[in-house]
Amino acid sequence: MTAPLNLQDALAALTPALGELHRDDVTMTPSTREGELRVEVRSTDVDALRGFDVVAMPLPTEHKTPDELARNITEVIHRELMYGQLAAKDEDGEFKRIVV
Repeated sequence: MTAPLNLQDALAALTPALGELHRDDVTMTPSTREGELRVEVRSTDVDALRGFDVVAMPLPTEHKTPDELARNITEVIHRELMYGQLAAKDEDGEFKRIVV
């Protein structure tokens, strides 16, 4: 039986990976809370604050390593940033949420 994934270890693995995605016009803020690892990706343009949230809630049955989880999250962020146009908040005032 494997121990559950330590989110602090995943956060430590994620931090340098986010540095590789660095863009001057985008901030990426990782955090952990209540069994999830979240990265808030934000960009401000002349119209609005734009962005999205990537949320990972790893299950013990997934058997992911911290590095694998960090890679999954950065792949999603990279793909979303490639689209170029980040979404603004929706009608409920929430940013797009992508679950990994």
